[in-house]
Amino acid sequence: MRAVGRDIVIDPDQPGSPAFTAPDGLVYVDRAGRSEATARTWREEHDERTLARRATRRMWSAAGAHVAGYVVVGGAAAWGVHALWPSSGVLAVLVLAGVGWPAGYLLADRLVRRSDQPAEPRTVRVPDTVLAHAPQTASPEDLWRWSVAFGDEDGARPVIGYETSVERPADVARAAAARARYTRQYEAYRTAARELGLPVREPAIPLGEPGTH
Repeated sequence: MRAVGRDIVIDPDQPGSPAFTAPDGLVYVDRAGRSEATARTWREEHDERTLARRATRRMWSAAGAHVAGYVVVGGAAAWGVHALWPSSGVLAVLVLAGVGWPAGYLLADRLVRRSDQPAEPRTVRVPDTVLAHAPQTASPEDLWRWSVAFGDEDGARPVIGYETSVERPADVARAAAARARYTRQYEAYRTAARELGLPVREPAIPLGEPGTH
Protein backbone atom coordinates (compact mmCIF):
# COMPACT_ATOMS: atom_id res chain seq x y z
CA MET A 1 0.00 0.00 0.00
CA ARG A 2 1.36 3.38 -1.00
CA ALA A 3 0.81 6.30 1.33
CA VAL A 4 -0.09 9.64 -0.18
CA GLY A 5 1.93 12.68 0.71
CA ARG A 6 0.10 15.50 2.46
CA ASP A 7 1.58 18.29 0.39
CA ILE A 8 -1.00 20.40 -1.45
CA VAL A 9 -4.61 19.42 -1.96
CA ILE A 10 -6.00 19.44 -5.48
CA ASP A 11 -7.13 22.70 -7.01
CA PRO A 12 -8.92 21.92 -10.29
CA ASP A 13 -8.32 25.47 -11.52
CA GLN A 14 -4.55 25.17 -11.28
CA PRO A 15 -2.58 24.34 -14.46
CA GLY A 16 -1.36 20.78 -14.37
CA SER A 17 -4.04 19.67 -11.91
CA PRO A 18 -5.31 16.14 -12.58
CA ALA A 19 -8.88 17.35 -11.93
CA PHE A 20 -11.02 19.82 -13.85
CA THR A 21 -14.25 21.71 -13.33
CA ALA A 22 -16.87 20.58 -15.84
CA PRO A 23 -19.65 22.73 -17.35
CA ASP A 24 -22.08 21.37 -14.73
CA GLY A 25 -19.96 23.00 -12.01
CA LEU A 26 -18.71 19.72 -10.54
CA VAL A 27 -15.13 18.47 -10.39
CA TYR A 28 -14.11 15.49 -12.51
CA VAL A 29 -10.95 13.61 -13.37
CA ASP A 30 -9.91 12.23 -16.74
CA ARG A 31 -8.27 8.87 -16.22
CA ALA A 32 -6.06 9.43 -19.25
CA GLY A 33 -5.02 12.88 -18.03
CA ARG A 34 -6.32 16.29 -19.05
CA SER A 35 -5.98 16.91 -22.76
CA GLU A 36 -7.78 18.50 -25.68
CA ALA A 37 -10.02 15.42 -25.81
CA THR A 38 -11.14 15.72 -22.18
CA ALA A 39 -14.00 18.16 -22.82
CA ARG A 40 -15.38 16.02 -25.65
CA THR A 41 -15.08 12.85 -23.57
CA TRP A 42 -16.89 14.49 -20.66
CA ARG A 43 -19.76 15.56 -22.94
CA GLU A 44 -20.09 12.05 -24.35
CA GLU A 45 -20.22 10.51 -20.88
CA HIS A 46 -22.07 13.08 -18.75
CA ASP A 47 -23.71 15.89 -20.73
CA GLU A 48 -27.50 15.53 -20.44
CA ARG A 49 -28.23 16.73 -23.98
CA THR A 50 -25.65 14.41 -25.49
CA LEU A 51 -26.99 11.46 -23.51
CA ALA A 52 -30.56 12.31 -24.50
CA ARG A 53 -29.62 12.42 -28.19
CA ARG A 54 -27.84 9.09 -27.85
CA ALA A 55 -30.88 7.54 -26.19
CA THR A 56 -33.09 8.82 -29.01
CA ARG A 57 -30.77 7.37 -31.65
CA ARG A 58 -30.74 4.07 -29.79
CA MET A 59 -34.54 4.04 -29.67
CA TRP A 60 -34.83 4.62 -33.40
CA SER A 61 -32.14 2.04 -34.12
CA ALA A 62 -34.05 -0.51 -32.06
CA ALA A 63 -37.26 0.36 -33.88
CA GLY A 64 -35.46 -0.03 -37.21
CA ALA A 65 -34.07 -3.40 -36.15
CA HIS A 66 -37.56 -4.52 -35.16
CA VAL A 67 -38.99 -3.52 -38.52
CA ALA A 68 -36.07 -5.11 -40.37
CA GLY A 69 -36.50 -8.38 -38.52
CA TYR A 70 -40.22 -8.32 -39.12
CA VAL A 71 -39.91 -7.61 -42.84
CA VAL A 72 -36.82 -9.67 -43.72
CA VAL A 73 -37.25 -12.77 -41.57
CA GLY A 74 -41.02 -12.78 -41.46
CA GLY A 75 -41.26 -11.87 -45.14
CA ALA A 76 -38.89 -14.65 -46.13
CA ALA A 77 -40.88 -17.18 -44.13
CA ALA A 78 -44.17 -15.93 -45.56
CA TRP A 79 -42.76 -16.02 -49.10
CA GLY A 80 -41.66 -19.62 -48.56
CA VAL A 81 -45.13 -20.61 -47.39
CA HIS A 82 -46.74 -18.83 -50.32
CA ALA A 83 -44.33 -20.49 -52.77
CA LEU A 84 -45.24 -23.93 -51.47
CA TRP A 85 -48.95 -23.24 -51.13
CA PRO A 86 -49.90 -20.38 -53.49
CA SER A 87 -53.50 -20.36 -52.34
CA SER A 88 -52.66 -20.08 -48.64
CA GLY A 89 -52.70 -16.30 -48.36
CA VAL A 90 -54.06 -16.29 -44.82
CA LEU A 91 -51.42 -18.78 -43.69
CA ALA A 92 -48.67 -16.64 -45.21
CA VAL A 93 -49.94 -13.61 -43.30
CA LEU A 94 -50.03 -15.62 -40.09
CA VAL A 95 -46.47 -16.81 -40.69
CA LEU A 96 -45.36 -13.25 -41.40
CA ALA A 97 -46.78 -12.12 -38.07
CA GLY A 98 -45.82 -15.21 -36.10
CA VAL A 99 -42.22 -15.31 -37.31
CA GLY A 100 -41.50 -11.69 -38.15
CA TRP A 101 -42.69 -10.16 -34.89
CA PRO A 102 -40.53 -12.26 -32.53
CA ALA A 103 -37.58 -12.03 -34.94
CA GLY A 104 -37.84 -8.25 -34.93
CA TYR A 105 -38.17 -8.21 -31.16
CA LEU A 106 -35.07 -10.37 -30.71
CA LEU A 107 -33.03 -8.18 -33.05
CA ALA A 108 -34.13 -5.00 -31.27
CA ASP A 109 -33.51 -6.53 -27.84
CA ARG A 110 -30.03 -7.66 -28.88
CA LEU A 111 -29.22 -4.19 -30.18
CA VAL A 112 -30.43 -2.47 -27.00
CA ARG A 113 -28.61 -4.90 -24.73
CA ARG A 114 -25.37 -4.43 -26.63
CA SER A 115 -25.63 -0.63 -26.51
CA ASP A 116 -26.53 -0.74 -22.80
CA GLN A 117 -23.38 -2.61 -21.81
CA PRO A 118 -21.87 -0.45 -19.06
CA ALA A 119 -18.58 0.93 -20.30
CA GLU A 120 -16.02 2.05 -17.75
CA PRO A 121 -16.14 5.85 -17.95
CA ARG A 122 -12.94 7.71 -18.66
CA THR A 123 -14.12 10.79 -16.76
CA VAL A 124 -15.68 10.45 -13.31
CA ARG A 125 -16.78 12.91 -10.68
CA VAL A 126 -14.33 13.47 -7.84
CA PRO A 127 -16.18 13.14 -4.50
CA ASP A 128 -15.73 16.05 -2.10
CA THR A 129 -13.86 13.88 0.41
CA VAL A 130 -11.36 12.77 -2.21
CA LEU A 131 -10.97 16.30 -3.54
CA ALA A 132 -10.28 17.63 -0.04
CA HIS A 133 -7.61 15.05 0.80
CA ALA A 134 -5.91 14.04 -2.45
CA PRO A 135 -2.62 15.85 -3.09
CA GLN A 136 -2.07 18.08 -6.09
CA THR A 137 0.70 15.71 -7.17
CA ALA A 138 -1.68 12.75 -7.48
CA SER A 139 -1.68 11.06 -10.86
CA PRO A 140 -4.89 11.04 -12.91
CA GLU A 141 -5.02 7.24 -12.57
CA ASP A 142 -4.85 7.39 -8.77
CA LEU A 143 -7.38 10.20 -8.52
CA TRP A 144 -9.71 8.30 -10.86
CA ARG A 145 -9.33 5.10 -8.84
CA TRP A 146 -9.98 6.85 -5.51
CA SER A 147 -12.99 8.65 -6.96
CA VAL A 148 -14.51 5.45 -8.33
CA ALA A 149 -13.87 3.60 -5.07
CA PHE A 150 -15.46 6.27 -2.87
CA GLY A 151 -18.31 6.91 -5.30
CA ASP A 152 -19.23 3.26 -5.79
CA GLU A 153 -19.18 2.40 -2.09
CA ASP A 154 -21.11 5.52 -1.13
CA GLY A 155 -23.72 4.84 -3.81
CA ALA A 156 -24.14 1.23 -2.72
CA ARG A 157 -24.64 1.89 1.00
CA PRO A 158 -28.30 3.02 0.92
CA VAL A 159 -29.53 -0.04 -1.01
CA ILE A 160 -27.17 -2.92 -0.22
CA GLY A 161 -29.20 -4.00 2.81
CA TYR A 162 -32.26 -4.43 0.62
CA GLU A 163 -30.30 -6.09 -2.19
CA THR A 164 -28.88 -8.72 0.17
CA SER A 165 -32.13 -9.50 1.97
CA VAL A 166 -33.52 -12.99 1.41
CA GLU A 167 -37.24 -13.54 1.80
CA ARG A 168 -37.65 -16.61 -0.40
CA PRO A 169 -35.35 -19.18 -2.01
CA ALA A 170 -35.41 -17.33 -5.34
CA ASP A 171 -33.65 -14.38 -3.64
CA VAL A 172 -30.55 -16.33 -2.61
CA ALA A 173 -28.59 -16.01 -5.87
CA ARG A 174 -29.42 -12.31 -6.25
CA ALA A 175 -28.44 -11.58 -2.66
CA ALA A 176 -25.16 -13.50 -2.98
CA ALA A 177 -24.24 -11.59 -6.15
CA ALA A 178 -25.05 -8.26 -4.47
CA ARG A 179 -22.99 -9.19 -1.40
CA ALA A 180 -20.01 -10.19 -3.56
CA ARG A 181 -20.26 -6.95 -5.54
CA TYR A 182 -20.41 -4.81 -2.41
CA THR A 183 -17.49 -6.71 -0.88
CA ARG A 184 -15.37 -5.75 -3.90
CA GLN A 185 -16.56 -2.15 -3.71
CA TYR A 186 -15.84 -1.92 0.00
CA GLU A 187 -12.36 -3.40 -0.36
CA ALA A 188 -11.57 -0.85 -3.08
CA TYR A 189 -12.92 1.94 -0.86
CA ARG A 190 -10.91 0.75 2.16
CA THR A 191 -7.73 0.67 0.10
CA ALA A 192 -8.40 4.17 -1.22
CA ALA A 193 -9.20 5.57 2.23
CA ARG A 194 -6.00 4.18 3.68
CA GLU A 195 -3.93 5.55 0.82
CA LEU A 196 -5.47 8.97 1.43
CA GLY A 197 -4.84 8.72 5.17
CA LEU A 198 -8.55 8.79 6.01
CA PRO A 199 -10.37 6.79 8.68
CA VAL A 200 -12.18 3.79 7.25
CA ARG A 201 -15.86 3.54 8.07
CA GLU A 202 -17.46 0.20 8.80
CA PRO A 203 -19.16 -1.63 5.93
CA ALA A 204 -22.89 -1.16 5.52
CA ILE A 205 -23.44 -4.92 5.91
CA PRO A 206 -21.37 -7.76 7.38
CA LEU A 207 -18.97 -8.94 4.71
CA GLY A 208 -18.32 -12.53 3.78
CA GLU A 209 -20.80 -15.36 3.59
CA PRO A 210 -24.09 -14.97 5.49
CA GLY A 211 -23.90 -16.54 8.91
CA THR A 212 -20.13 -16.14 9.29
CA HIS A 213 -20.43 -12.93 11.33
